[in-house]
Amino acid sequence: MKKLNLEKLKLAAEDVLQRNQLGSIYGGSGTCQWLCVCGSHPTISVWDCSDDPSGICEAEFGPGTGGHCYPA
Repeated sequence: MKKLNLEKLKLAAEDVLQRNQLGSIYGGSGTCQWLCVCGSHPTISVWDCSDDPSGICEAEFGPGTGGHCYPA
């Protein structure tokens, strides 16, 4: 398989997929897998292709849980 020379490509911005769009094409790879630390609860693994699924903590463990997610 040949390497792609990106310098020779002339692509418009709308021709290039964003990172979260690539994740959905490749079945959840890349930034679609997150590890979320939700307060005093155990760390959970989340498959979500958004920029930051931190809202999952409150959805899973209730309001006021707080927490943050980072790419796995």
